[in-house]
Amino acid sequence: MRGTSRPTALRLADRMSDYQDMPSKYQLGYKYCPRYMAYYRTEGARCPRCHVILRARPRKRGRRGQPAAVTPPRELLEEKLNP
Repeated sequence: MRGTSRPTALRLADRMSDYQDMPSKYQLGYKYCPRYMAYYRTEGARCPRCHVILRARPRKRGRRGQPAAVTPPRELLEEKLNP
């Protein structure tokens, strides 16, 4: 038995939290070719190798449990700053 200072689940959770803040390839401007299973950075809508339509967004929505960011109206922000 190895002598570990932290349980494995906690160490994995620490590593995963580093990756959650990284932008996705789609956010960086890449598009995905399902035939070649590769990402390409191109302005066109089709794969440069096989001419299949590239996917510009993920198939499934990520981070379903987190609410979308909402920007409150300026009036509400001013009310909180100036009571």
